[in-house]
Amino acid sequence: MDYAGQVSSFHAGVESKERLSIFVVEDDEFYRQGLVELISRHSPFVVAGQADNGIDAVKLARDLQPDIVLLDQSLPFLNWLEAARTIRIVSKKSKVLILSLDRYEEYMHAAFDAGASGYLVKQAIDANSLIDAIDAVFRGDNPVTIGIEEKKAEPFYGKLDLQCQPICD
Repeated sequence: MDYAGQVSSFHAGVESKERLSIFVVEDDEFYRQGLVELISRHSPFVVAGQADNGIDAVKLARDLQPDIVLLDQSLPFLNWLEAARTIRIVSKKSKVLILSLDRYEEYMHAAFDAGASGYLVKQAIDANSLIDAIDAVFRGDNPVTIGIEEKKAEPFYGKLDLQCQPICD
């Protein structure tokens, strides 16, 4: 489903005292700060924390127990699949929404296999569609950016280990 251009009715149904905690994991500081600013402007969302690598993402998700984790696909120290899978183990209530630069179907399937609740391609979304996708994940939907390509990843990325094992402290 494409969430761009759709108006979210979710905010209207949430009482103002209910806060949905969002944990932002993005290694690019400029992009991460933009996400934090965007999320902070939308009630009932509250930014629970931030991380810039996969290891800190797992540790902080365990400690913070956020409602939703926005997880970048390109992370240092621990790859995004291991981070997503492990976050789902250490923070069972958290739902993971992947933000990716890649439109490859195999990556999207790998994300869902690792426990993600959605997969968005950064270049294909705007601020409103991201907020709508966060709403959708919280409601139990699985947003996916349209235009995911049904082909294998380019050889440039090397062999993607889709069978990685979760790690815990």
